[in-house]
Amino acid sequence: MAGTASRRGLFGSLAAFGLTAAGCSFGGPVGGGGAIPTATATAVAPTTRPPMTGGPTTAPTATGTPTTMPTTPGTPGPSPTASPPPPAGGGAGAATPAFLRGRDPVVHLLNRATFGPAPELVAEVKAAGVGAWLDRQLDPASIGDGTVDAVLGRFPFLAKTGRELHAIEGDIDYKDVIGLAVASIARMTWSNRQLLERMVDFWQSHVFNKGYPNDNLWRDSFPDDREVIRPNALGRFADLLLAETTSPAMIRRLNADRSTVRALNENLGRELLELHTVGVGAGYGQDGVLNSARILTGISIDAESKKYVFKPKDHYVGPVQVLDFSSPNGSAEGGEAVMKAYLDHLAHHPATAAYLTRKLATYFVADDPPQSLCDMLAQTYLANDTAIAPVLKALFTSAEFGQAVGLRTRRPLEDIVATLRVLGIGPPASGTEPVVALYWMANDMGMAPLAWPAPDGYPLRAERWVSASATIGRWNMHRNLLNGWYPKGLGTPAVNSLLGDAPPATMAEVVDVLARRLVFQPLAPEHGAALATFLGDRGSRKPADNEYLVGQLGSLILDSPYHVYG
Repeated sequence: MAGTASRRGLFGSLAAFGLTAAGCSFGGPVGGGGAIPTATATAVAPTTRPPMTGGPTTAPTATGTPTTMPTTPGTPGPSPTASPPPPAGGGAGAATPAFLRGRDPVVHLLNRATFGPAPELVAEVKAAGVGAWLDRQLDPASIGDGTVDAVLGRFPFLAKTGRELHAIEGDIDYKDVIGLAVASIARMTWSNRQLLERMVDFWQSHVFNKGYPNDNLWRDSFPDDREVIRPNALGRFADLLLAETTSPAMIRRLNADRSTVRALNENLGRELLELHTVGVGAGYGQDGVLNSARILTGISIDAESKKYVFKPKDHYVGPVQVLDFSSPNGSAEGGEAVMKAYLDHLAHHPATAAYLTRKLATYFVADDPPQSLCDMLAQTYLANDTAIAPVLKALFTSAEFGQAVGLRTRRPLEDIVATLRVLGIGPPASGTEPVVALYWMANDMGMAPLAWPAPDGYPLRAERWVSASATIGRWNMHRNLLNGWYPKGLGTPAVNSLLGDAPPATMAEVVDVLARRLVFQPLAPEHGAALATFLGDRGSRKPADNEYLVGQLGSLILDSPYHVYG
């Protein structure tokens, strides 16, 4: 696939630091006992939020680096002999790095359908069966969520109405303003309703993005999350589209309440077509944008309740046509019915089916998902009256998904949450400050939740996140979380607890134990050998006396494509 080379550039960019290209974690200085790589040595226990720079970029810094990681600078290592061969006839699996082709299918599923696997969850899915687990995830009301609910109760604005939030005056603590985004990290990390949280993220950050917190938009974002996105995230897209188009958060974000028959504003009409439904290539043209905006006039917000209201006096009257939708639109009083019919038409349009399902496949499968998969998902969407749950079931049980191992790169926020989950880091015993610190960690890495300023949402493709500084940000984040350096106050287990109840006798044996614990598979021979070189004469030491070194090994494994290629 075309995206594979650019994904490899994530690690190829390390060549600028004199490290082994594509070997990131394992390509540090060799010999002399295996000195810790320079970037690793700079990770310190911070007293304030640490610098973790590196957001999305417009182009990769390096491409075309090899999939196998050399054990010494400039010397390609051999391909793992134990790896299964690529699938016959090519396809998605042919692009999977050789050392990931033996990945457990359950781990592959959990890398995508959740924000990251943990040992207990892997065991749960294997016991229940993939089909039963998926069905339960698609029915989130059937899943208890006491742990995260206890944390969410600490956020004062989550349950407030728009009216209550707009009535708040005076100074407001900024951590309360960003509370929705901070709470989203808690949900991503500790919720049992993982597929719901994935879809909430998909809709909020990739389809109906609003750039939160945006001026006073934060006041409308809390009820938008609670009343619009979450109840509809796994339901019919037609219902979600109507609810979002008439949500005060979207109305304010795109100035729909200022668009009237007397002063037309194209924002909502344009983004509805370009980003929310049929996509920019559907062929609607500027006349389509104008008519789309005319159909939506009258959408507004009630000054008292702060809820959606339709104002007929502001509605454009006259014939309208957008693509194959047309209406005489003959009265102001009938304008709301025309608007709803238009939205329903767009939700059921084949171009919308193609646009949304390709974006879903990009989010869950690969930067360049197979056309066969996209076509099947679009047909499933249309055959099920725009229902999203059947589309997701078809996606996760498809052959194309099964072959797409290693073809998604975790973006910064996804990497933070996956790291928290695999390490078994629990929520703070009280308060929210440690979770607020995770928000700033994500912000410094360029991906605070919900914060992408433009309407198109955070980039999905890996090459948009490639830079040397972004990679250093990942390195520091892995070390801070694994060692419990930052944030303080989370339920971070002791480093050596990663070795289990019967820890190995020597540091050399720790490598395999940590690999199986953190990435759920053994390392390819040359990668294990690289870590042995890193250990040097320290391989004979006892892990009980070398917890810091255990932390360094664990961090190096988390730095590697075994973890980052989710």
